[in-house]
Amino acid sequence: PWYRRLLIRNYCMLCRAIEPYPVCTRCWQQFSRIVARPPLVVDPFRYEAPIDWLIASLKYNANVTSLPILELAVGNLVDQIDACVSDVCPMPLHPWKRYQRGFNQCDFLARFAAARVGARVRRTWLSKIRRTPPQVGLAQSQRLKNQRGAFVAARDVRGRQIRLIDEVMTTGATMMAARAALHAAGASRVLC
Repeated sequence: PWYRRLLIRNYCMLCRAIEPYPVCTRCWQQFSRIVARPPLVVDPFRYEAPIDWLIASLKYNANVTSLPILELAVGNLVDQIDACVSDVCPMPLHPWKRYQRGFNQCDFLARFAAARVGARVRRTWLSKIRRTPPQVGLAQSQRLKNQRGAFVAARDVRGRQIRLIDEVMTTGATMMAARAALHAAGASRVLC
């Protein structure tokens, strides 16, 4: 991928040991224990070290150096779960948030997942139409209310089986609202 040209290193990104890039064997063993195993809803990562700072540095500092490790983890996970899915939909950001951030971190993860299973990334199938306040610190009931009606899905989803990708799931409020929008537009199955 394009970002690898920017990252010429010969050390582990997690412990800085001089080993094959992006992560040494010892760290990969520790890292892979925090990658969730697939039920119907797949939260690719438990939000704990080192995932928390890898995702935060990507989301809030546009630090693409975390992408190779996230790519490995997402690939490791989707190999186990997505044989039946031909379309992958990243969790959208509201257009204003995307403008502020400059990118959607879920696009990267969706691309990794889709490439691994031969699926298509469908960025236009789901849109966030309402700006919502940050979810951090909100109780589940507040998060559910916050996300209600925030998404709309395109008619193209009718009859499709879709894998919805988000980088973090805490209470599931965002996933439930997005999934409801996809089902309302006619998606036959939405895996989160």
